[in-house]
Amino acid sequence: RAYLQGLQLSAEDQKSLSEKKKKKEE
Repeated sequence: RAYLQGLQLSAEDQKSLSEKKKKKEE
């Protein structure tokens, strides 16, 4: 379960990172 939770956190981090990149590009 901890492994799956880690994957979920990674997905959330990637989403936030992609959003930050989009904001920087704009």
